[in-house]
Amino acid sequence: EVSRILSGIYDALAQSWIRLAEQELGPAPCIYTWVCFGSQARQDMLPGADQDNALLLEKEPVDEVGEYFRQFASIVCEGLANSGQTLCPGNVMATNPQLRLSLKGWSQRFAGMLNTPDPQALLDSCIYFDCRLVAGSQGLFNALQQDILARTPNQALFLYHLAKNALSHQPPLGFFKHFLLEHDGQHRRGLDLKKRGSSLINDLMRVHALAHGITAVSTRERLEMLKQQKVLSASQAQDLLAAYEILAELRWQIQGEALTQHATVSNLLDPAGLDLMRRHQLKDSFAVIGQEQKVLQLRYCREV
Repeated sequence: EVSRILSGIYDALAQSWIRLAEQELGPAPCIYTWVCFGSQARQDMLPGADQDNALLLEKEPVDEVGEYFRQFASIVCEGLANSGQTLCPGNVMATNPQLRLSLKGWSQRFAGMLNTPDPQALLDSCIYFDCRLVAGSQGLFNALQQDILARTPNQALFLYHLAKNALSHQPPLGFFKHFLLEHDGQHRRGLDLKKRGSSLINDLMRVHALAHGITAVSTRERLEMLKQQKVLSASQAQDLLAAYEILAELRWQIQGEALTQHATVSNLLDPAGLDLMRRHQLKDSFAVIGQEQKVLQLRYCREV
């Protein structure tokens, strides 16, 4: 619930900066949609989340249209940074000209990913498949979403590579259910609850959702719709949701403590600090993820 509220706050901040940009630059020269990606789109943000956004335009971003939205994106992204949502280190922002495209341009970009999926390029662009409208034209956004979802279910090669990417990391659990610790950039040892935990569930649900034309972006909503369509059994969905919530609670806990201590926000957990029940719950959560990765491999990673 707190993640949903936090996502709503950042939505509202973006909408405010968009209004300020229009006041400064004048009315937009064409219909547009401001979209967000990743955790903000899924509404599972945590305090450490940065910006992931883009512009979808009715017209091609050339001449005066291109210049208007260049300035527009700069005002909004810099405004969000000044409001506490840090700039994306990977440049997944509307200030990147490759992320200010017309409907035709975005459709061609997604078609290229679907028709000739390069594994590394697809890994870098997975974030674009978790996309949600923040402001602007709902009709323009719906047109793009419908175009994407109409293409994905029958793209066996694309789903194969997307599933392979989802299986590129495993949960940090050894053969005898012991934790496998890793080092972060500050030489601390622990469990990365994002990279080796909640992100793996997001990846699993994204593959299933795109394979079955599901419009939901939130991982929780995707789980529910996959259960309704009997892609996942009720017990699978229940176990995955429980694992997802345990990981989210632990991530909030360690990030909240970091903020209180004015320390760097991290997703790294030292399991030695957990009580026995929490340790068992965390191990069970990682085991659920591992089992569902095997299911994904059987469904989508056969010869194509």
